[in-house]
Amino acid sequence: ANGANFSDANIDYGDLREAKFIGGSFGGTSITYGLCRGADFSASTAVGAIFDFAILNGASFDGALLSGASFVEADVSGASFRGARLQGANLARMINSGLADFSGACRSETTLLPPGLVLPLCEDAGRGPRLIDAP
Repeated sequence: ANGANFSDANIDYGDLREAKFIGGSFGGTSITYGLCRGADFSASTAVGAIFDFAILNGASFDGALLSGASFVEADVSGASFRGARLQGANLARMINSGLADFSGACRSETTLLPPGLVLPLCEDAGRGPRLIDAP
């Protein structure tokens, strides 16, 4: 399902183990209580997505846009958020955040972080998308 559009879908309690959603669209999607062990959400857009209480062991969110996403009591042991953009996301009550990889990830001033997790501010936090100047 690489590149598939799941925007605003309700996938609560879904079994997404080992699923490949690379570059998918999950804006506003609810995957509450989802079983997502080893799922690959790399380079996906999941603005406002809800992963509350999900099992995300070994899942990959590398390079994903997770602005406003919620991970309340989601178990992220072994998950990878390398290079993810977490502006305004709620990570405050993540389970096992210390066992996840947040290398290169960034946040905004409104991102809620769990104790012990330190992330830099995204370079363009709060300014929205950049426009490329035409020649």
